[in-house]
Amino acid sequence: AVGSLARCVEVAHRLVRPDGYVAVFKSAGVGRDEVDSGQRAAEECGMSVWDVFEYELPLESEMIESALFVFRCVGM
Repeated sequence: AVGSLARCVEVAHRLVRPDGYVAVFKSAGVGRDEVDSGQRAAEECGMSVWDVFEYELPLESEMIESALFVFRCVGM
């Protein structure tokens, strides 16, 4: 993501139809504060956290932890 979870949700929610989804890719190191802030922003925008997919991506000899946060538009 190019910004915090909260900022991504705030920008993207205007482009999502009711029952639509926003997926935000984040690399490792997403702190609890950012997750909480993203969840609050989602609720204010008529969205909810639908699911979080955590996985690892290979980078040469390392594995990079990543997460995909999926928000669902439940209406406003």
